[in-house]
Amino acid sequence: MRTLAHSYPICVAPYLVDSGPGNANLGTKVFYIWGSTCCMCIVFAYFCIPETKGLSLEQVDLLYQNVVPVHSVSYRKRLLVEGTELKEAGGAMAITKDGDIASSEKV
Repeated sequence: MRTLAHSYPICVAPYLVDSGPGNANLGTKVFYIWGSTCCMCIVFAYFCIPETKGLSLEQVDLLYQNVVPVHSVSYRKRLLVEGTELKEAGGAMAITKDGDIASSEKV
């Protein structure tokens, strides 16, 4: 899939840039297509991909459960300061320093 995604612009770009019959004749205006695509990717990354640098897998799990990606940086800072003992939103589980999951749920 990645090869297809990478080869598509290589095959399409000459038809967008060149002049003549059957070509788009955009010339340097093709930048607006690529630039707008990059801007859309930046917006997508900001709103949909949380920051997970320096977190353990358990902390990443808590991050995905409790926070929307836009607020992930501040929550990540809290996780790093407080360690992995940060309780989940419902208070049903907590992760200890050893990485074990301690459940406080009554059965």
